[in-house]
Amino acid sequence: MRARRHHSEEFKRQVCEEYLSQRAGVAQLSRRHELSPSLIRIWIGKYEQGGYAGEIRPSTQEKQLAARVAELERKIAQLTLENDLLKKLEAHARRQRSAQSSVISGPGLSPSRKDAK
Repeated sequence: MRARRHHSEEFKRQVCEEYLSQRAGVAQLSRRHELSPSLIRIWIGKYEQGGYAGEIRPSTQEKQLAARVAELERKIAQLTLENDLLKKLEAHARRQRSAQSSVISGPGLSPSRKDAK
């Protein structure tokens, strides 16, 4: 039994384009490249559906970089939310401090007990 052969995307694209340009029929391509006619028909079907159109598979390094970018984007989103929350808390605290003193009643009571005797 013959061992399985693996063909590159470029080779498959080349065979399909040769068939579709009517330079050769399936039988001729089959004999020339020692391929099964049914395999060539499968490739042609996939090619016509948009397959082999420059399919680029990301390398391992690109996958790692994409994962790192996603991780950093999540961290940025988290820090942005925390920053917004701290700004709101600061504004709230500032409003609370300014609400303790009034023009009519004067400053609010001192929270420390050392002034009281």
